[in-house]
Amino acid sequence: MIIRSLIQKDYITTGPYASTQSVKDAVIERSAVVVMENGTVHGILTATDLLSRPHNLVIDCISPKPTVTPTHSINEVLYVMRGSKFRILPVCENNSFVGLISYDDLIEFMSRIIDEQKTIVQSIAHDLKNPISSIMGLSSLLRSNLMKEENIELLDYTDKACQYASEIINDLLLIPQLEGDQDEKNEFELTEINSFLEECLESMHTLAESKNIVMVNELAPEDYFLPIHRSKLKRAINNLISNGIKFTPENGTIGITSVKDGNELLIKIKDSGIGIPLSTQPYIFNKFTKAKRMGTKGERSIGMGLYITKQIIEQHDGFLWFQSAEKAGTTFFIQLGSNQQN
Repeated sequence: MIIRSLIQKDYITTGPYASTQSVKDAVIERSAVVVMENGTVHGILTATDLLSRPHNLVIDCISPKPTVTPTHSINEVLYVMRGSKFRILPVCENNSFVGLISYDDLIEFMSRIIDEQKTIVQSIAHDLKNPISSIMGLSSLLRSNLMKEENIELLDYTDKACQYASEIINDLLLIPQLEGDQDEKNEFELTEINSFLEECLESMHTLAESKNIVMVNELAPEDYFLPIHRSKLKRAINNLISNGIKFTPENGTIGITSVKDGNELLIKIKDSGIGIPLSTQPYIFNKFTKAKRMGTKGERSIGMGLYITKQIIEQHDGFLWFQSAEKAGTTFFIQLGSNQQN
């Protein structure tokens, strides 16, 4: 898990030649203040600095601290903190200061994750119990008389139950891979993204046709090459397309567009569906989210798809966000190539 979402961006600033007495209360309350002059960041002043370097001017108190980036993992940042003895560090991206990361915020976040894990096993067991029970019951019926025509319908139910259980298990197996610290860049291959998006659309046509949903694309005319993990990124794109199909009524539309802007490519996946309720929007990217709901034809939601999608996009140094309103459809945005060099 990277630290991007945990960065403090509402920090307090002070000038390098301010008196330490004037910022003492702010440092105690906020753990640190950013020392800045004319837009240039000179460092951060912490309570440790005030205690170990008791000078009158801020500039004389600040000590150099290691810098981390938004894409560092929580474990990596905690390791740096342990080695440097600093509980709050500056975060920089592309040589620009973007905020602070604190030990307390990291520990609070990890504590919250641990609390959430307590309900995970029970939630997963509940989700798996019904489809597995269905499989067992249907298998028993089929074994009793394989010649009945109605067994064809029972087999359909069995297939759906098996598929649902399989999707849950596959998502559970994939999440640790996405959250791990292992570097899989050697599995990335240079790919033309627009043709890759066409492949993703083509693979979803059968699902769209089952609801008479029309899929259209307006892809950038220029080729755009980027190193990607093909199977994972296809999983992310297809998750968004299948979500659009799931929450779009019959005879609706799914549109996918791409726009090239310099080194960046912006991908939009837009549906004409029922939209995401405002009350659940803050939670849709959560792991094992409670924001899951049934599709327009009763399709089930597992609750891990968008979390997985966001993790995959971030593994590609990309960004994922959305706009939605009830009864007005949803648009997901993917920005790729922000760190690509000319």
